[in-house]
Amino acid sequence: MRSIRYKIFLKIKENHKMNITIRIKGNQIRTIYNDELVSCLKRLGITKTKRATNVEPDDNGNWKIDLSPVNGPIIDSFESRQKALNTEVEWLLYNHIPVPK
Repeated sequence: MRSIRYKIFLKIKENHKMNITIRIKGNQIRTIYNDELVSCLKRLGITKTKRATNVEPDDNGNWKIDLSPVNGPIIDSFESRQKALNTEVEWLLYNHIPVPK
């Protein structure tokens, strides 16, 4: 069964817009976690949230991304957690939101 990738644009609240990529394969949907989106998906049926990667502080006060659960690299030395999270999302989208092991 092949996987289909959708890019959708949602307007959840007035003046609140988001760009979301969703991958659908069979009866499974994969996406980057978002509170508003998960709330919408829960209304459609059962949802299961699974962490695909880890963003953690290191011993030097920097942040690192461990993408090994989705067969990716460990990327370290981010000065801020937000920069690490942004890079994590970019990697996941570039690699088509892989399924965690």
